[in-house]
Amino acid sequence: MFIVLEKFLKVHNFSKVISDFDDYYQSHPNFPSLFALTDTLSFLNIENVAARIEKNQLDELPESFLGYVSNDVQSVELALIQKQNELIEVTFEGKKTVKYSSDDFKVKWNGVVVAIEPNEEEVYFASERSTLIGSLIVTCVIGLFCLLNYSGISALALISFLLYVSGGVLSFLIIREKMNSEQSGVSKICSFGENTSCDSVIKSTKAKITSWVDFSDLPILFFFTSIVAMLIEPSSYLWINALSILALPVVVYSIWLQYFILKTWCTLCIGVSIVLLLQMFTTVGSLTEIFSMEFRGVISACLIIPTWFFVRNYLNDNQSLRKKNQELIRFKRNFEVYQFLEKPLKISSDHLVSRGIELGNNQNPITMTLIVSPSCGHCHKAFEEALNLYHLNSSKIRLVILYNLNPANKNNPTLKIALNTLALYEERPNDIVQALSDWHIDQIGLEPWMEKWGRDNTDIKFEKDLLNQYTWCEENGFNYTPVKIINDSEIPKEYTLEEMKFFISEMEDLENTEPLIVD
Repeated sequence: MFIVLEKFLKVHNFSKVISDFDDYYQSHPNFPSLFALTDTLSFLNIENVAARIEKNQLDELPESFLGYVSNDVQSVELALIQKQNELIEVTFEGKKTVKYSSDDFKVKWNGVVVAIEPNEEEVYFASERSTLIGSLIVTCVIGLFCLLNYSGISALALISFLLYVSGGVLSFLIIREKMNSEQSGVSKICSFGENTSCDSVIKSTKAKITSWVDFSDLPILFFFTSIVAMLIEPSSYLWINALSILALPVVVYSIWLQYFILKTWCTLCIGVSIVLLLQMFTTVGSLTEIFSMEFRGVISACLIIPTWFFVRNYLNDNQSLRKKNQELIRFKRNFEVYQFLEKPLKISSDHLVSRGIELGNNQNPITMTLIVSPSCGHCHKAFEEALNLYHLNSSKIRLVILYNLNPANKNNPTLKIALNTLALYEERPNDIVQALSDWHIDQIGLEPWMEKWGRDNTDIKFEKDLLNQYTWCEENGFNYTPVKIINDSEIPKEYTLEEMKFFISEMEDLENTEPLIVD
């Protein structure tokens, strides 16, 4: 359903989050459920709603939304629904767009709707399409520069070279679609019409020649061999174009397969076929000259063929590892797995909260406690992650900073950092985040920090607070920093604070659930 979701996000001006959405959605423990979809949208801070409504409320829905619609093949399928005047346009995954009247649509729609708030300030980044265009231009410029250095280069040779480059780009797009990598402009090109789907053709078992090679390998081998051969010897275009005549049966088979067997068109495959046919036409009138030439392409083929199969195996292995990684991440992000690994504290930290630094409303359902030491290098990153998590969920989390520091050790130069932050929090609580950030995130150094935030003497009570925190850490067996705690359970070492964002909803529900009282 990635093409549908990608188009849905683009329609609402969220193009910049498509890549992140793909990763988070596929790694969600409940993938590919509706909950995984809405939870991923929420995680990316996209306001959304999912509900089942009465079908007569269709007119009240936004112009574009997701819904479950019968596609005449399966029972229901998630589709993009767009209202176009009196018609309802429904886009199914990787297949076709169908237009229904309002009454016909209501028959096929089950009433479930997923809607999001559009982003009014879309920011566009460099897309794959611009990258490919840039690569094509660079290749053409370099190649043409090399060719123009040869004397007597003909217009036909230049046209042939441009055809090879075009074929090479199309071949690359075919491999990219086959590898099913990041959803992008390729998918849009391949599904612009009702009967177009590159994915269905390229991944068809009928497109395989042997167990180790299929039709998607042939274009990339042919065109890149042609490019290299022509750069070695510009006149090679003559025999290359003649050789393309041998590809005529492949072109005919490809068209026959798409039209009669699969009943869907691959736009990229058609593009390759057109390039090959254009090459064939350039051979008319020059066959005698062609067959009298030395076969210089052997060198190019010897370079390209083994290189391609090595690269292809690398790409396949990379794709396989990516899928396995997503499965492992999905397992790790399962809340039940997290609960099994977390460690309840021996002694609760409730009595220490008033003695530490507290950010956020104390009525928030989730209490995140971070135990640090000013001299601990790992604590800097932990504090930054904790602060970011707090800012993203300030209505759900309160952040408590405690120190694991022996106040009796006067030789510790960073002791004054802990004492002064406790004093600053009591006197100027609005400045505490900046003071902690200067130390842990910006790391401005001891003397500049003391010059900005320090004082000559601090109240003895802050040393007592430090001693209470230090003693509590000893009682719980915390002889290290940082220690990360949520609701009186230590976060497993297998997890980072950044990963806690995946469990915020479950933790909130857990804390808001009233315990069952048994008489």
